[in-house]
Amino acid sequence: MHIMNFMLPLTKLNRLSYTVLCGTAFFVAASILYFIGKPAFSERDSVILYLSEDKKDNHYFHQKYQYDDVFKDKNGNYYSYPKFRNTEDLNYVKENIKGFKTNLKNKKFNLKNLGPEVRRIYYPEEFYAIKNNFALPIKGINLNELISYRLKTSFKNL
Repeated sequence: MHIMNFMLPLTKLNRLSYTVLCGTAFFVAASILYFIGKPAFSERDSVILYLSEDKKDNHYFHQKYQYDDVFKDKNGNYYSYPKFRNTEDLNYVKENIKGFKTNLKNKKFNLKNLGPEVRRIYYPEEFYAIKNNFALPIKGINLNELISYRLKTSFKNL
């Protein structure tokens, strides 16, 4: 099976359809994607999906059901924030990504049921502020950095 992987920034049209925001190092023939059932990211306005094309069967599939929120700055540039799963992810980012200051007031992650070690890995102080038992992203990364990060971490074995 030959598989081609790519990332697709989308913005929400309605509950089950999204339109393509911009191409990122690939060409997309369709400008709207439709989903059967309610995808996990359906409550988000803009996301980047990780899709793979199975050329043999001529279809696309959502890789590992992963997505990242996408935001637009005042200059029209798209960006996100990194998510961490383990110390390998953390080490990659510390060595390869500087990030930039951002203010995502409405993004917060409840830490109530997470122990200190998990908090340290998932929400490192370089990228998150901890307030009232919530982690808030304080650094963003541009989409090219995000894609590179994901290819070197979450999707390195694909």
